[in-house]
Amino acid sequence: MLAWQPVGGTDDPSEPARHDLRLSIPVAVAEVERLSGIEATAAENRPDRRSTSATGRVFTMRYDVDEVAGNAWAAWREMGRPVSPSGRQLDALHEASEPARRARSLPVDDGGRVDLDLTIGRHGVTLVTLDAVRDETPAWLDDTRILGRG
Repeated sequence: MLAWQPVGGTDDPSEPARHDLRLSIPVAVAEVERLSGIEATAAENRPDRRSTSATGRVFTMRYDVDEVAGNAWAAWREMGRPVSPSGRQLDALHEASEPARRARSLPVDDGGRVDLDLTIGRHGVTLVTLDAVRDETPAWLDDTRILGRG
């Protein structure tokens, strides 16, 4: 799903600095699984797995580009607009050009929809990908035995 600043796009002070959106996206878990390349028959044949059924959740990966994130031009301005950037400056500009990334999982409701809340900054663009979550935890794995967990 791709979203961008829904109105305006100028630096006019009367425009809001951000836009809050709430989307309800229809998803069919079976379709998300198919698009994710998850094959139920292959997963069911793994005896070392606790469960291969869909959990009714989707994993979302969000990529943002706006005035701050993924903006090499803003970084170049902050560097003093070098005419011939050094190797170190080029590395920093390359890094600054990468979109901000956020990962999380969201529940699929009984109606087969995922509620997605987005805040998009001025001049912002957001790409959100959705993939089915499947619990493939090995039966022998016990989270309580991992160091630092009580």
